[in-house]
Amino acid sequence: MINIKSYHPDEQLCLISTSNDDSTAALVLLDYRGEVIETLVLVNLLRKGGVNDPSHKLLFETDKNEIILLLKKRPISGITVSPKNLRSQFLKLEIMNIIDEIYQGNENRPFVFYTNPSVSLVSIYCDPIRNDTVGLSPLLREATSLGRYVLDPLAEVSTLWHENDRLNLVLNLNLSPFQNQISQNQLKQSLENKLVEITNEVGVDLNMCISTHSRSSVLQFVSGLGPRKSKKLIEKLKGENKKMESRSALFSKGFLSKTVFINSIGFFKLESGFDYLSQNNKLNNEDNIEWLDFTRIHPDHYKIAKKIAMDANDDSKLSESLLIYNIMKNPKKLDELDLEDYGNHLSQRSNCNMSILISQIVQEFKQPFFDYRQEFQINLTKQQLFYKITNESSYHLLDESLITLRILGFDDRGLRMVTDSGIPAFANMNDIKDGIVEIKEMELKSMYPIDTHVRARVKQINFEMIKIRVSLRNSDLNNHRDFLKRNSILEHYELHIGENFILNRNEDFPAASPENRAADRKFIPRKINHPFF
Repeated sequence: MINIKSYHPDEQLCLISTSNDDSTAALVLLDYRGEVIETLVLVNLLRKGGVNDPSHKLLFETDKNEIILLLKKRPISGITVSPKNLRSQFLKLEIMNIIDEIYQGNENRPFVFYTNPSVSLVSIYCDPIRNDTVGLSPLLREATSLGRYVLDPLAEVSTLWHENDRLNLVLNLNLSPFQNQISQNQLKQSLENKLVEITNEVGVDLNMCISTHSRSSVLQFVSGLGPRKSKKLIEKLKGENKKMESRSALFSKGFLSKTVFINSIGFFKLESGFDYLSQNNKLNNEDNIEWLDFTRIHPDHYKIAKKIAMDANDDSKLSESLLIYNIMKNPKKLDELDLEDYGNHLSQRSNCNMSILISQIVQEFKQPFFDYRQEFQINLTKQQLFYKITNESSYHLLDESLITLRILGFDDRGLRMVTDSGIPAFANMNDIKDGIVEIKEMELKSMYPIDTHVRARVKQINFEMIKIRVSLRNSDLNNHRDFLKRNSILEHYELHIGENFILNRNEDFPAASPENRAADRKFIPRKINHPFF
């Protein structure tokens, strides 16, 4: 959920995020930082009405034109839809039809995709001041959170974090069906450690935290800071009302104490440097830019990094800044150096292994602040989409599970039913009663009256068409072991009858003692053993 790269649109492009309930659709236009530009609430687009009703058609066209106007106001990079219910499919389909109508084969058309709504569904309970959604309705807040999650998953999840367990919405995210088996204190500690680990691996853009309130929460997970120091740092930087152009200014201008500066500075990055490096800009020898500020290299090791850059350059007349810039633009020059010998030399002088530091410096020259996270997934699998849209759990609704269904009707093929979440279900004639292939209509009416509820066994789930095939036979309902064997379900999951596991109450269900509960209420300084720390 947080170990995912951001979806980076161009700074000139915007993102449209959508959410909906059964009858209302909400659209939010966001810039590349996640700031809300414009909102749109449509009450007629998803409203169910008669196909031949002129008034419904007129209202539908009115909402459609509102979307067209929104699309034409700004260049759009993508449109994300929250797959939270069955009406989300209809919303996505209508948006795609509108885009086809506007762009008509244009290659620069916005891409429409689903996004995991787990974070956005929880964010509506977050303090609006904390996530910068004051004045927005719950549906618009949900759409805003969904779009910000696309732009920066780590920052949006960090917004839900709070030191007070009752206000900490990250603990409410459904991450695993077994997370309730551990104490909340253990869950919180594990999640905090993971947030710190990912934050420090990715790095934090300090200028983005200053300019955008919704991105500043991630700062508290930088090693060496914390919720209190990060809040004070943001307040001081906003008081200056200007962008940070160098990391050293954080200490020289008194924003951070020496100890905090040394501990945290390696995890701060300045995005403007990456933009400059990616362009074919030419520097003068008089330009004095500290290019190492745009890497993970710690200021304590700038001297070693500059020595490597000087050895790799042939032109000794160039300034120190230009030497480093040339190496970062053309890092292949580093391959010509005997860095192993240089590492051994430094190791002898410092009585510690410096080869690891040399390799990290070279890696930063080649790929400054490289993001090791997974690529953002803009195409959900059919199975993922099925469970998101239906709000069902993949641990409860699956092949061989028992479910409750409501009878809708019947025909010559079998019974038509529906689940509580609205998924159509069907039972063939040979799956209704043991030993009977054909049942008369009058007998079906008396056995299964319409609107009554029955228990059924899931035989097959059609993830693409969003429907399920079930069995009502007593042999399938009562004999679970034979059902597993007959349908080869255990083999599908590489299991065998007789396999089991034992739960240890003391280990698997730890109970907090009164002493531990009292200790949990105390503020405990964070201790992180991070590889880059």
